[in-house]
Amino acid sequence: MRLTIDPALKAKCPKTALAYVSALVEAPASPPALLAELENCQQAILRLPEPRAVLESPQILATRAAYKALGKDPARYR
Repeated sequence: MRLTIDPALKAKCPKTALAYVSALVEAPASPPALLAELENCQQAILRLPEPRAVLESPQILATRAAYKALGKDPARYR
């Protein structure tokens, strides 16, 4: 199978890179250690003087910009 990126998408998001994996996956329950780590991260964010400042991280800003470039509202799509 050949995967290509539409030129219109590439023009709006020039750093776009795509890949694909085909697999049959069954997702078991999350391991307790992962759930504990997620909880720890959440609590660390909530202890920040301004928790919403996390929304200004480079990763979040780049993701939101990509959604906007594609005409999507980043607050509506996860």
